[in-house]
Amino acid sequence: MKILKNKMIGLSTAVGLSCLSMLATAEAKTLDMLLLYTPEATTTWEGRDINARINSFVEYFNRTLQNSDAGFDARIVHIQQVDWAGDLNRATNQSLNQVSYDQRINQLRDKYGADIVSVVYKNPPGESCGIGWISSGANDGSFYRNSARGDHGYNLSAVNCYIYIVAHETGHNMGLRHSLPQDNESGYNPYYHSLGAFTFSRGWGENNSFHTLMAYPSAYGTWNVQPIFSNPRKYICEGRACGSSNVADASRALSEMSDQLVSFRSTKVSNTTNTTTVNPPVNIQQKIDFTYDFARSMSGWNSFYSSLNYAYDHRNRANQILEVKNTGYYWTGTIGDVKEHIKAGENFQLSFDTWISSATPLYAYLYIVNTSGQYQWIPVSTQSVPGWRWTTLQGVVNVPNQNIKYAELYMYSPAHKGFFIDNVRIKQL
Repeated sequence: MKILKNKMIGLSTAVGLSCLSMLATAEAKTLDMLLLYTPEATTTWEGRDINARINSFVEYFNRTLQNSDAGFDARIVHIQQVDWAGDLNRATNQSLNQVSYDQRINQLRDKYGADIVSVVYKNPPGESCGIGWISSGANDGSFYRNSARGDHGYNLSAVNCYIYIVAHETGHNMGLRHSLPQDNESGYNPYYHSLGAFTFSRGWGENNSFHTLMAYPSAYGTWNVQPIFSNPRKYICEGRACGSSNVADASRALSEMSDQLVSFRSTKVSNTTNTTTVNPPVNIQQKIDFTYDFARSMSGWNSFYSSLNYAYDHRNRANQILEVKNTGYYWTGTIGDVKEHIKAGENFQLSFDTWISSATPLYAYLYIVNTSGQYQWIPVSTQSVPGWRWTTLQGVVNVPNQNIKYAELYMYSPAHKGFFIDNVRIKQL
């Protein structure tokens, strides 16, 4: 927790407003966060710069808090690798218990005064993107005893999932549930068991239009996530209200519970400015490590009896991705020319992010043709992809030690199963 009292005089802005003069005393509340990560998280494309990825998670969380008028912000008080608490690379109750009751993790939490502990891990294909305890109360503005102590301030968030995953799982730690449709589906009944801070502590959305970040895309049939906790007083969700009074008003819940949230632990860190030691460069043999991210071009990628288009990524609306559609046959998909990023006689790890609307296999092969006309199909991945979520598929291939004429990465799905592709990475081992 961090609460600062500031006197503001002559505050001015440069966005079309005249100088606003004021004399006031305000409390600035801060949620302190301990971010841990597993060694495996750094092996993913998203986690290759783990500090940058973690900071982007918390930046998105802060933008969401600001949009929501929650009355507080968040900061990172410490980042550290966790390699002693067993296998934490699955979003299971077992993993969450391992984190919550690990002595060293709790010593770190107390040392840095962290109100929330998030463990960033590598998500296995086909599994959930995260898990977190839900802090609960009696719908009267106070948490139950164990939640009030911060016992439920732990979550696991996948590095290779949505940019809003830390905000979502931390939302649970702060007493928020998913959405009304999901409450109804799970049989939630506040009269028998209070889950969350209030009955209205949940996400919101409108069918086929948008959802706030606590709600699942499947609850409203859209991937159009809005960076806000539900708030019926805000109309920034496709021009519609971002919540419903006394039904979905997570922002109000956070505001009313904020003093308790930022008091899970007493403040230990007064300054979060870090210094970095820069070592002199070391000359090493450069290995191939290239990523097609489709941000500027799909040059080199062609349709194979399908259609290719640009699309926008729901995880980050500024990100452009590749859409493969009109896949009328089992083997229709896309082919990418990867010859300039492949070296004969070497091993490579090939990986890519993919999304498809329903659980189905997605196939990827490396097609090699040598100068003598001989060809070879090398399997990269033949895994099944879960529906309605981004999944990272990968495989290791050995490129034949011969003169290569063509090298193409071929990806396809069953008939009439269009899919999306992003971050195709070719890494020499």
